[in-house]
Amino acid sequence: MIASLQRFILQRRPLWEEYEALLKRLEDDVSLKLDLDGIQRLRFLHESVAGDLMRVRTFTVDPDTTAYLESLLARGFGFIHDNRGVRLRFPVRKALILFAQTVRQHTRALGLVVTALMLGVLLGGFLVAFEPNLKEIILPFAHLLGDPAERVALEESTNPDVSEAHTRFAAQLMANNIRVSILVLVLGIFYGVLTLVVVFYNGVILGAVIVDYLLAGQGVFLTAWLLPHGSVEIPAILFSAQAGLLIARAVMVPQGRLSAAARLRRVRQPVCILLGGVIVLLIWAGLVESFFSQYHAPILPYPAKIAFGVLQTAGLIAYLMLAGTRGETAE
Repeated sequence: MIASLQRFILQRRPLWEEYEALLKRLEDDVSLKLDLDGIQRLRFLHESVAGDLMRVRTFTVDPDTTAYLESLLARGFGFIHDNRGVRLRFPVRKALILFAQTVRQHTRALGLVVTALMLGVLLGGFLVAFEPNLKEIILPFAHLLGDPAERVALEESTNPDVSEAHTRFAAQLMANNIRVSILVLVLGIFYGVLTLVVVFYNGVILGAVIVDYLLAGQGVFLTAWLLPHGSVEIPAILFSAQAGLLIARAVMVPQGRLSAAARLRRVRQPVCILLGGVIVLLIWAGLVESFFSQYHAPILPYPAKIAFGVLQTAGLIAYLMLAGTRGETAE
């Protein structure tokens, strides 16, 4: 029994010493903050020492080793259960790089959803151009069914600070975009067909609105109204649909002997990365839509709104194309 105890101690002592050294670092430097890997290692060492203490107690009584392990656990208890000792630090820069890299790594899926959107835009614009009455069937919002010229005159004469209609309409659009983003992601489980159908239909709506306002001579107003938030909102929906197609590919395409569940687990990381980026983009688009897009001339001049939208679009494109391409890594 004594020989077994000594052999056990000899095998486990390096781990105990590592735990003791880590605790000493935390005790000596109160400003030391562990990253996620450090936190996980601290938890692993603590649980291992606790298990070893139980093993030691099953051997012949060894008060010195028992006391040593008990003191380690007592010292580590505070760091394990007191969140002031450790802190999770979210790597914002790495997350931004990882999102852009994920978008670029799955350009085929993104190309499919962009194609579906553009086909919908062309069809919606064609239908409204040749049969204006169809917009009552195509467009889901009552605000878009009237004469665009009358709508513009009303918008320009209304103070958005006191108009409940602006707030209500912005809330409707935000809720719709969140619903569509979740929908195109979840529907990917049905082989991606429904994801592309939803993207296509939203393209029909967008094309119908664009042509309706252009035919009424309100192209400047439309651009100044939609571009500031739409330049972020539409890409967010497309990225969510891109994630939906990754799910569809995992369901449809065999990968050796992997089951469908195993294939879905393989795309879990890129899907979660894309979804996280979509959430951030939709929050930003909602803020821009509520506090910027709904303000029209003479309160905000249209050239200023269009310039903001153009710069924002250029910035988003540059970020997606360049982030992580200069030797940077998000691994």
